[in-house]
Amino acid sequence: MLSINLSAREREVLIWAAEGKTASETADILHVSASAVNLYAQRAMSKLQARTKTQAVAIAMQNSMLFNALPHVHAPAVTAA
Repeated sequence: MLSINLSAREREVLIWAAEGKTASETADILHVSASAVNLYAQRAMSKLQARTKTQAVAIAMQNSMLFNALPHVHAPAVTAA
């Protein structure tokens, strides 16, 4: 498990990205500019050593960094094969 501290805003931006929101939509939700959203995403990508926002979301999810960060987001249920 990674020991990287994402800020609350960085986590929020990745959570909204995971839910399919664009930077503009995320900006409206968080009441910030799209440029600010992109900056938070870039910072998270840098901390996670990810080349894309999608990769940053994947890394953060694999390391349990996103779930329970916001009340509406819950980890998916694990089903037995």
